[in-house]
Amino acid sequence: MRTTLFFIPHQIGPLPLLGWGWIAIAVVVVYAMVLAYRWSQKAQLQSLFSDAFGWLLVLGIVVFVAPAMETRFPVPPEATTDVTSNMTLEPIPGFIAATDNTPAMRMVGLPIRGYGVFLMLGVVAAVSLVAVRSQTIGVSVDQILALAIWSVIGGMVGARLFYVIQKWTEIKGESFSEKLFEAFKFTEGGLVVYGGLFGGLAVAMIWCFVKKVPMLSIADLATPAFLIGLAFGRLGCLMNGCCYGGICESGLPAITFPMGSPPYVDQLVSGKLVGVQWSATEMKRGGVRIEKVEPHSWAEANQLQSGDFIDQPTRFEISPPPIGSDPASPSQVALYWDRNGQLWSPKTPLPPRSLPSHPSQIYASINAILLCGFLFWLWPSTRRPGTVLGLGLIGYGISRILEEFIRVDESGQFGTMLSISQWISLVGILLGILILVIPRKKAPPVAIPT
Repeated sequence: MRTTLFFIPHQIGPLPLLGWGWIAIAVVVVYAMVLAYRWSQKAQLQSLFSDAFGWLLVLGIVVFVAPAMETRFPVPPEATTDVTSNMTLEPIPGFIAATDNTPAMRMVGLPIRGYGVFLMLGVVAAVSLVAVRSQTIGVSVDQILALAIWSVIGGMVGARLFYVIQKWTEIKGESFSEKLFEAFKFTEGGLVVYGGLFGGLAVAMIWCFVKKVPMLSIADLATPAFLIGLAFGRLGCLMNGCCYGGICESGLPAITFPMGSPPYVDQLVSGKLVGVQWSATEMKRGGVRIEKVEPHSWAEANQLQSGDFIDQPTRFEISPPPIGSDPASPSQVALYWDRNGQLWSPKTPLPPRSLPSHPSQIYASINAILLCGFLFWLWPSTRRPGTVLGLGLIGYGISRILEEFIRVDESGQFGTMLSISQWISLVGILLGILILVIPRKKAPPVAIPT
């Protein structure tokens, strides 16, 4: 797992990279060169500034949008004292001084997330796979690219919308505007596969209706592409630490995650990471009582005992890497408990990594690759449009139901043990069966009007 691959630095030399800095200067200089060239060619006034809006849009993103996406880390009080001792902020580029309401911050830079990189690789792989066979149904590569752009946008919106609706209470931020801003950070994780499927499908249906193209033929073409994109996306989930599996207590393959990752925090909150079991019956004053301490565990080494009452069993602090270290390295976690009415901190540090977990992301990626290969091989021999789509819905639905049994990041819904993804998978399986059993004729290749 590596959530952040690297940071594009906030500042190079005397100026920042984003905002009113080097990139903004480069945009202005290049646009000035374009205008000078057009002027030398005696272009008319209207054509001279024909694309000015596009350049202004790019400049606005560089100056106002991109800086807001840069990572800021709080500066410890001792570091604040050091950098301000001589009344200057020059030793730390991008330092933001503390005020009455905000702590001192340091601008690290624009993060390049592993999740976002694999997401983009998945999009490229999916579009390339569709382009390989698009002309066999009368669709040109240019038309596929146009459809792909709109479908990807629709898929991203749908996937993020499903996630935001499902996880709204867990999204960072106190006000609605802060949560809404966080909701747009899709490259940091937080996409629901079925939301992406529905969003992309809705856009594709509109495109097919406008172009008068058989929807099922396009769906057959896109189903293997969706799966290869999903295979890359699940590797992005592995980099991000989301969509994780439960603790692996058998001899099956397993993987551990670094401190501060979602699986690590989940195991810490549940007590499994430190070797305690909370009492499910004795809950009072917002705390729990330790029912059992596992032998040879971290809890036993720190002299926790059965019967201890913990007022706040989930009280911990996640801090960024210390100044001078790699800012993309894992976060640090400190644990503080109110034990038997007194503030308690452990004598030994927390484990550096999580307990071994089922590598659900890797299983999901392998499954998507195998299913993609089978449907891609099968597609030329199918006689009815919709066959590949139907088999894809059935195959992925069954595998997703099985996958959810080893994942622990989603709880049961509607009073059952089935997660929302499993319920949607059941609907997808029924829809796939329906597509396969409804009689249809093989559609001839079509030519799309340009």
